[in-house]
Amino acid sequence: MSVLLICSACQDPHTLIRLPVSRECSRCGAQYPQSAYELAVQTLCAEAVPRPLLLTLGMGFCAFWSVLAAIITVTTLVSDGGSYEINGQPVSREEFLREPIVLLFPLAILYTGAVSWALYREQPWTRPLMLAAWLTYVLVMGFAGWPGTTERVVGVVLAIFPLGIASWYLYGKPNVVAYYERLAAQVVARIA
Repeated sequence: MSVLLICSACQDPHTLIRLPVSRECSRCGAQYPQSAYELAVQTLCAEAVPRPLLLTLGMGFCAFWSVLAAIITVTTLVSDGGSYEINGQPVSREEFLREPIVLLFPLAILYTGAVSWALYREQPWTRPLMLAAWLTYVLVMGFAGWPGTTERVVGVVLAIFPLGIASWYLYGKPNVVAYYERLAAQVVARIA
């Protein structure tokens, strides 16, 4: 979709294809009338770029995982029974809860809940947030206390693969890039 703005000073027509839209004529520098400018911005913002299917599925998965991680965390914190192991060795509940890896579940609840909410609300900052998740996954695989160096290397290599795919999908796939450009343009239009 495009919008045609005609400068009131020089009568020069300007075809606008995407946001952001300059408030001034590129030929003579005169400002467009406020009502015409706002209508052009609203028209370009209304251009339909649907949320990509994989982002919609990711939103649902993150919501599901957030609830599941909350249930697991609460169950672990309040249960008296059960057996706990660290590196194959039985430990008490208190020893298990002192392990730093246990902190990942509350962080997963917060993180996946934030991603799900931001995708639902169509926030433009979900792209770096999701990429940060995959980078965190790489770091966890490298520093999670695997028993040997070989396991850590394999874990990091296997974690880098989805990070590369996520990077390409979020920043390289044309329909996803167009979707996030529209979200960013809407934010800019609201601020302006």
